[in-house]
Amino acid sequence: MVFPSRRKQGSVRRVSQAARKDGIAVAGYDRLRAWRGSRKARQAALFIWTGAAALGLIAFGMGCRGRSDGGQPLRRTAVLVTIDTWRRDATGFLGDVAPSPTPFIDELASKGRVFSDAVAPVPLTAPSHLSMLTCRWPWQFGLRNNGDVPALGNSPTLAAILKEHGWRTAAFVSASVLDHRFGFGEGFEHYDDLFADARGIGVQAIPERTGDVTVEAALEWARRFTKPGERLFIWLHLFDPHFPYHSHGRPAPDARSAYEAEVRFADGQVKRFYEGLEQLGRDPKEAVWMILADHGEGLGDHGEQTHGFLLHGATTRIPMLIVGTGGHGRSDTLASTVDVTPTLLSALGIAPPQCDGRNLLAPAPDGGRGIPMETVYGARSFGLSEVVGLRTKSWLWEASPADHLWNLAEDPAETTDVAARYSEVVAELRSLREEFALPSKSSQEPIDAELQARLRSLGYLGTAGTATASGSGDARTFVREDEPRFARIMKAEAEGNLDLAEREVRSFLDRYPSAAEVWLEAGFIAVQRGRLYLAEVRFSRAGQLVPGDPRPWLNLGNVRFQARRFADAESAYRRALSNDPQEPLALFNLALVLEQQAKRAEAASTWRRFLALHPSRPEAARARARLARLAGRDS
Repeated sequence: MVFPSRRKQGSVRRVSQAARKDGIAVAGYDRLRAWRGSRKARQAALFIWTGAAALGLIAFGMGCRGRSDGGQPLRRTAVLVTIDTWRRDATGFLGDVAPSPTPFIDELASKGRVFSDAVAPVPLTAPSHLSMLTCRWPWQFGLRNNGDVPALGNSPTLAAILKEHGWRTAAFVSASVLDHRFGFGEGFEHYDDLFADARGIGVQAIPERTGDVTVEAALEWARRFTKPGERLFIWLHLFDPHFPYHSHGRPAPDARSAYEAEVRFADGQVKRFYEGLEQLGRDPKEAVWMILADHGEGLGDHGEQTHGFLLHGATTRIPMLIVGTGGHGRSDTLASTVDVTPTLLSALGIAPPQCDGRNLLAPAPDGGRGIPMETVYGARSFGLSEVVGLRTKSWLWEASPADHLWNLAEDPAETTDVAARYSEVVAELRSLREEFALPSKSSQEPIDAELQARLRSLGYLGTAGTATASGSGDARTFVREDEPRFARIMKAEAEGNLDLAEREVRSFLDRYPSAAEVWLEAGFIAVQRGRLYLAEVRFSRAGQLVPGDPRPWLNLGNVRFQARRFADAESAYRRALSNDPQEPLALFNLALVLEQQAKRAEAASTWRRFLALHPSRPEAARARARLARLAGRDS
């Protein structure tokens, strides 16, 4: 049986000796957060409030303005580099860091066009990347949080459009939140998302591979399967600056230093990839490179250490540049991740589709622009309120759920909340943001009577503090007061102090009874303490809170498997697979539990399905061996 940690933020987990006897492979991944962060280094046009008409605000509904035109220089290579969790000020070309952590990208920026005021609509990895690849706001496809599977339908993607125009297309990603099963492989001839390990522990660790491994995979594929004369589009995703930070041998007295060491490492991998493609015969003069972040990192700004809870500039303002288009210099037009597809296509002489983004190489249209923003991470994971906002050139508004407003023209560092002073601006921005809103739906199911009784018998469902099951908790209060408490739970668990972790998690759940992510973490603590009954209750509660998330059901199945309640385990695994039919660990464990029940034909079918979907996963060799053994028995 394969014991994962969590579905959205991965990590390899310890398992008990009893579990090992059942054949549990130590592997796992989590796909919950696309995390938190970037600092504030703001530039804003001077804005004078004279009423709603002077908001300078928004000419919404403008489609992509780029069009195909002739006479463009030959382009044989197009590269999209996305660096996860990269703060705007962790650069030399935009920030004030000395020495610069990005010397190579600084050099590229000096030859290209830098967009100094670029914004991510969601400070999470998956939604932000989908907006790049589709030039649509990600919530239009139902992707609001890491792990959501978008309903793309017939919507064109950047890779699909390039493929239709004769380009080879390949992607090499570094974190499991961009797994092809979540729709990111659409249009790519080759999509490399193999992750052999997960570094770090706890909820804030996502299975990843370091940038050097990803770059090597990309260069090896290009070396073996492409020719220099072919038109080639490659998307390279680097995850290194994401928490947890590793200093790569450099002195790192604090989190900021370790974080910048990760950015410096990523910069080195971009250089290695650039030079590697050149060595393969791809002339940089015939290439277009677009480099940007998906979101930033808090590092303590606004009280947020990572990202995903709030919409302040540290986590939503991002570096963005394009090289190889003939233009250079700095553009201070308000840009966003939805502009990636129309800008790259226009640079390659291909007319982009109508969409929410625009071609940043064309003159900016008259009128202002607004970037709608949201994050549901805190709501999904901790029972907080959903957070929405709107960014214009001069204003940043956030409802979390209380209104917050910053006048970026006068306060680019977002130090003074002026929502009370400018209530008319708040009202106008709220009205404009509602044009992008989705109907609110609760993802919680009512607690059934049996589970309610079991929770009460174990000391749960007592008093609720400031946050309630209705999801009304204030995100800023949580970040300031309770995110550090959650970090203490993770630290105690990592250090093996399970008694302290147990006390802390109970206290946390008393205050936040709808914190699905904490119920899940509490389940893992119970497993490590050998309290399988308690773990079952906790995973069940997590499943009640987020019924569409496969993780609680997968882990509920694992607990029942360890208890040798095979029929119940089968039911839980099937529930996980109803939420995600390609979930590898649920498939693997389902096949095992079917074998335990002597359902050999079903087990063999499940092994074949696992191998068809996941032939390169670490568990594949074991799956082949078990399938061969079943075939031998039947013969």
